[in-house]
Amino acid sequence: MQIIRLDQIGSTNTYVAEHHSELLSDTVIVTDNQTAGRGQRGNSWEAEPGKNLTFTILVRPTDFRAIRQFSLSEATAVAIVDVINEELGVEAKIKWPNDIYHNDSKLAGILIEHAVMGSNIMHTIIGVGLNVNQSRFLSDAPNPVSLFQILGHEVDRNDLLEKICRRICDKIAALSTQNAMDDLHDDYMQRLWRNDKRCHPFRDLIAGDTYYGSIVDIEPTGHLNIREAIDKECSQAAASDSPIRRYAFKEVEWII
Repeated sequence: MQIIRLDQIGSTNTYVAEHHSELLSDTVIVTDNQTAGRGQRGNSWEAEPGKNLTFTILVRPTDFRAIRQFSLSEATAVAIVDVINEELGVEAKIKWPNDIYHNDSKLAGILIEHAVMGSNIMHTIIGVGLNVNQSRFLSDAPNPVSLFQILGHEVDRNDLLEKICRRICDKIAALSTQNAMDDLHDDYMQRLWRNDKRCHPFRDLIAGDTYYGSIVDIEPTGHLNIREAIDKECSQAAASDSPIRRYAFKEVEWII
């Protein structure tokens, strides 16, 4: 693993996309000042210069079928959550598909982009924005939180960066069999935010309605399955014969 540090850049994901042919697999591009950070579907990412972690990893998985690309998202999210939990003692969860939460606040975001040829992934660009030592947030983002705000003290960003990147690369390298992918999926589901068999409010962005439901599963394609609750008050768990709604990214949102 090689870490390349840049003082300032528009977007680490864009940089890697433009220079991927010059970079080895498992190369990390990190900057102290990302001026045009991107989130899912073009959302912006606020990061105070010199306070957080904004980085991108270039990975070239071997013989990795594009149909299982969500496993790369799972590996990334599980790696980040586990390092934060183990090294810092901070309870973190994965909010489907690619956010890291502490309680009901967003601690990190992940943006993954794939280059596909035929049925295989040629390379993957994994962008991560992690709120580390920022003490306050000025954007209109609804619920950000940083490790500093949780712990009450600053965290060594360089040490955290190296541990997270190493864990991500190791988890992806281990995805050589179907059993390994299945085990990873189980790990992802165990760390999933609000996957607690309870009913929660959701907003269906396709149908335009709001309802209560509980998470059933996430498919290998990354689609989220939610079972509708029996009643709007969610007075009891969703029945096994209640309808299941299936969502791709950005088709449903949690109501917090």
